[in-house]
Order: sequence, then structure tokens, then C-alpha cells
Amino acid sequence: MGMIELGEKIKTETSERSARNNWVRQAILEKGFQLIEFEGFTIKNDKVSALLDRACFEGTKKQWDTDHILNCVKEKFDALFELKMAFAARLEVPWYFVAYAYNHDRNCVASIYVFQILKEAMKLVARFDQAKDLGAWMQQYRDLEMRSRYEEKGLPLLDQELRRRGYPWPGNLDAVLSCPNGTFLSVVEFQTTIKQSVRAHCNNQWFLPRGNRKGDEQRWKVIDIIRTQAALPLWILVWSPNETEIKLKVVDEIVYSKDVAGRDPGIRYKTKRLMRERELLNFIQCACIKSMIKSKLFRMK
Repeated sequence: MGMIELGEKIKTETSERSARNNWVRQAILEKGFQLIEFEGFTIKNDKVSALLDRACFEGTKKQWDTDHILNCVKEKFDALFELKMAFAARLEVPWYFVAYAYNHDRNCVASIYVFQILKEAMKLVARFDQAKDLGAWMQQYRDLEMRSRYEEKGLPLLDQELRRRGYPWPGNLDAVLSCPNGTFLSVVEFQTTIKQSVRAHCNNQWFLPRGNRKGDEQRWKVIDIIRTQAALPLWILVWSPNETEIKLKVVDEIVYSKDVAGRDPGIRYKTKRLMRERELLNFIQCACIKSMIKSKLFRMK
């Protein structure tokens, strides 16, 4: 595929717009737990089909080889690299890293390289000169129809180009929570609330279309697919920048429209609890201890 020519400096770009002030996320990390994130994941035939991360390479152009880029990726993710590899293996899907550069004179993406991250190597699988070609390539891994309009304000140029072409960058995975020993504990969905209090927050209020809102059913279906495929529980953590309370919702089941049993659509919970930061951290710690005991008992059988 020729030489890999990209800028000399790596800049992280994201389509995620609400994580910057997440004090709950920061509290979890400071306690020594790990939160594994992916910039995107795709769904096809009701299965997770690929995990994706990305970075923009800026500055003076230089020639890269795949080993050097892999080393940069390992440095970027640090201790999370092995956990991300393990999660991709758990799902039995490829993990791709998209490296790209901009042509600022033309205000467009100019060079795009797609690598598959393997156990001890990085494999170059595709190269494109335009964002639309990257979008078309990603279509082989996805079949969900994106029906909603997109807010372009403040998004990276790559996202803007992909969305104009009808190929939006796949939604991100908020986090997989891991114990300090590397055991995966749960899939986590962080939810910010400002107009409503944390106490009053209700996911089912917006599960189906209501007023001028399209409804969140498809969004929850995507999260439901990844937690089922990973065989992990789903925790929803509701927080506000203006409050100190957190609402933990442990999901039991998600019921969709046209349920065969005729049940009302919405999220069913095993438990819902309001708690302070210390209570949440203690809850996570206890869950980790239970997970380690369960793992030891399983190995003894």
C-alpha cells in the first residue's frame, strides 16, 4: 500500500462531547479502577462487529512504519492497551486504529490509514484519501440505519465530513469498568442530567418518541447488544455537575417495541440507588471482591 505518510505529532480527537467534566468518572479512576473506552464500535446483524479508535497526526509530514505507529498507540493507551486487546478478544471482533491527517489548505481530510491491532503487531488493512471512502469501508461492519440529525458544532473535521456523506462515525463505548486486577466488571453508561435532578432522572421518560424527540430505543438497543455479547452487567451512572448525589441503575432487562409478550417498552432494573461518591466506590470495591471470589471458585472446579 506504499509508504505511510502522516504528521509527526499525534492529536486525540473525539466525537464524544460530554465527558470533560465527569467528576464521577474521575473519582472511579482515582480509586484505582480502570475504565476502558473505545472511540467507536459497529453493529451488524445484531452483533458487535468491530471496535475502533483513532487519532489525528499533525505537523510536518514524516514517513512512519507500522511498528512505530504501534508503539505510539501503546504509549497513548498505556496500561489500558492490554485490557482493550482483552475486551476485543472477549467480543471476538477486530480492533481497528484509524490514523489520519488534514489538508488545512483545502479544509478536508487528506490521508487516512486503517490498521488492525493484533496481539504483538499492527497490520495496515486500508488507505484512503477522502473521508467518504473511510465511511464506505466502515459500512461493511454496520447495518443500523441512522435516522437522527446531527449537531456539527464543535466536532472534529473528520466527523463533519463523514456525517455530510451519510456515514457518521460510529457511536462510542462509554466505558467497561475493570477491577485493579484486570477483571471486567460491567459495561457502564454515564448519563449527565442538568434540567432534571439526579433523583428525578428517568430513562424511560424518553425511551419512545415524545414531542420533538426521536426516542432512545435504538441507542439502548446498541448498548444492550454489546453488554450481552460481552456477558457483562450494564450499569447506568447518572450524575450532574451541580450535585453530589449519584444514581446507580443496574439493568435487568430492556424491553423493546412490539415485545412478543406485549410488555410496555422500557428499561427494567435489578436495583436503583441514590448514593454519594464514597458509597459508589465501596459498591464497586465489593463487586470486585465478589468477582474475584467467583473466579477463584470457578478455577477450583
